[in-house]
Amino acid sequence: MEQRIAAIDIGTVTCRLLIADVADARINEVARECTIVNLGEGVDATGVLSPAAIDRTVDCLASFMHTIDAYRQDAPITVRCMATSASRDARNASELTARLAQLGLTLTVISGEKEAELSFQGASAAFPGEEVAVVDVGGGSTEIIVGQGGAAPRRSHSFNIGARRATERFIQTDPPSADDMKAIHDWCRPVFESFFAASGASGTCHSTGNASCSSSDGTGMSNKAGTSDGVSAPSNASMSNSVGAPDNVIVPPQRLIAVAGTATTAVSVADAMEAYDSSRVHGREMKAAELDNLIDRLAALNLAEREEVVGLQPQRAPIIVAGLLILSDAVHAAGTGSFIASESDILAGIIMDTACRSS
Repeated sequence: MEQRIAAIDIGTVTCRLLIADVADARINEVARECTIVNLGEGVDATGVLSPAAIDRTVDCLASFMHTIDAYRQDAPITVRCMATSASRDARNASELTARLAQLGLTLTVISGEKEAELSFQGASAAFPGEEVAVVDVGGGSTEIIVGQGGAAPRRSHSFNIGARRATERFIQTDPPSADDMKAIHDWCRPVFESFFAASGASGTCHSTGNASCSSSDGTGMSNKAGTSDGVSAPSNASMSNSVGAPDNVIVPPQRLIAVAGTATTAVSVADAMEAYDSSRVHGREMKAAELDNLIDRLAALNLAEREEVVGLQPQRAPIIVAGLLILSDAVHAAGTGSFIASESDILAGIIMDTACRSS
């Protein structure tokens, strides 16, 4: 039986809506909307959602509800609304929950592990049987998940590393300086390399149970042997392993699938899209060298100049360099030499999860 489901993803930077009809495990898109609201603005420093950010988010979701109501005329709709990193980190997330309840929305603030699972479910379905890694660079967190396409993830971790968080911590000049960019690389690359080493993408660690794959922290993750820059890799105890996938199964990913706004923006800018075209973005492969050249190009511009770049939303211009640096570190750590941009992400995962729950 066909179901109509609306999935809402409230991220640190964007709010997104996907309405889809689901039948026989197939998703048929009905409508999609995306708005940059910067809910996580300042959360890394203050630990709270600002009143202005909450207002922007509530206004956005009120608009989403109008869209959902318009499509209720054709069929009943099940609505699921989820929030990720900024809401996880904020002490006053209950204020957002209460405001959304007034719109008739029940907000679920999901864990980083659940976020990773849903992202993998949405992105990997197009690559059944292949060993893949999925990276989701968000505003406040980055999820990396490895496993076989179409199956449960074998290993995942949600890092407290994101484009907005990195920008607010490390970008001190406009344009970003070489030191600013190096600070982001030093923050990200060691933990990503340790994750992929433990997952089998490099030869430095061949056991997912080997504690030597972990190092000391700067990201809110557990403490193990220290690294020279004081940044940590995740402890193995904090990583998720799918049921039935033994810890000693080491399979390097054949490809890296990148979801969410940083990756899709990279393609949009590289291909100079005057108007965003998801059909051109979805499935586009970007080599590591092309990505690094794009970073150099954007990092040479000041904010006002970046806001004028074709293919880049002006609201994303302040954080795009940090986001691309994080994505580049993930590509290099994975060892795949490229990433494939995917429009099938956590929203598709929420849709599929909701359909399974109600079937």
